[in-house]
Amino acid sequence: MTTDDVERELALPEEQTRTCLFDVPEGVVAQRMGLREEDLDYLRVKYLNPGEDFMSISGDLYYAEDGIHKIGDGIIAENMPTRATSGDLTPTRVQGKGKTEDAATVILDAVVIEIYPRNPQYLKALLGGNTVTIKVNNNANFIAQRKDDQGNITQHGTIIPSRALAMRSSVLFDFIGRCPRTRGRW
Repeated sequence: MTTDDVERELALPEEQTRTCLFDVPEGVVAQRMGLREEDLDYLRVKYLNPGEDFMSISGDLYYAEDGIHKIGDGIIAENMPTRATSGDLTPTRVQGKGKTEDAATVILDAVVIEIYPRNPQYLKALLGGNTVTIKVNNNANFIAQRKDDQGNITQHGTIIPSRALAMRSSVLFDFIGRCPRTRGRW
């Protein structure tokens, strides 16, 4: 018996080897991405190829890591109002922490700059360098960013993560998720 014969005998059948790539159940993917399973179904049909990025095994769906990354890239591409420029990649102070991070990690997070007191369902925010309007359930517990006369920030606005925004148009977004429980606190 040669070494090739031994390797062939010990190797898994092609079908079993292929399913080993699909090791993340659908519920875990939905939880990891903060999505409902219905939304994940929509994104799976839109961005993924069956047998390559996901597979049905015994009636349950399992995803490959590459498929999960394709969904994430699709969400970012849909919700990015404009392309990032080198000017957007300047160090930014992150709310609640005394350190700075590269803005590339938070470029898609919106910062509240104005709250409309007469219309509690809308607020104005900066997203990727553009001013956008965000529709929320109630804007009472959001904090707006304040600047002094010289343009220095005196109060940081509430940061809304990009995963909680759904794009309606280039200037109007829906806030998906829970609003802050108390003023400035999630």
